[in-house]
Amino acid sequence: MAKTPYKDLESQDILSAHVSGLQHDMNKLQEFLNVQISNEFGHALIPVNDQNDPSLRYKIYEGSIRNWMDSPEPIIYRNGSVVNKGEYKLQAPYGVIIFIEQQNSNDTITADFDYINNSSKTINDMNNTIDINSSSITQLMKPNNYAYLHVAGYYRTNNIINTNIETSGALDTNIMVLSMFVVAETTTL
Repeated sequence: MAKTPYKDLESQDILSAHVSGLQHDMNKLQEFLNVQISNEFGHALIPVNDQNDPSLRYKIYEGSIRNWMDSPEPIIYRNGSVVNKGEYKLQAPYGVIIFIEQQNSNDTITADFDYINNSSKTINDMNNTIDINSSSITQLMKPNNYAYLHVAGYYRTNNIINTNIETSGALDTNIMVLSMFVVAETTTL
């Protein structure tokens, strides 16, 4: 198995390259998992107002949901009205808005946005039975994809040993059947 050769960092400042490397790895995982997107409307943003310098308070607002998409561009609201895009800088992946001017402490800042949720199309496809006649099977059979079809033959499966899947009456035609099994003895697979 290949993996990025990360090493523990020495006592030093964290460089932007360190963070960028992690972000690139995260994007590769998201692509591999084919992560899914949800919509959020009227999401309340919380002000970061604990800075020692009072002039810096109520400028940064963050959501409890992160990983916003930047397309379509999130819409930011102040007290229910759309905020002009020139009044803030958007940090969509982090779910953060940085206002140029300090906001009133009584202002309610909300956002509408699309975000990466905790669902994976790749895993969902692997967990569902796949009809061999469907168009999705063509994609799954291509090289470098991660759901594999097995050829006919003898397999060790759940409570059935050395059963020929071509002749077993328990399996439906043209359906991929996945079954977990316990390996209770030393076995070569």
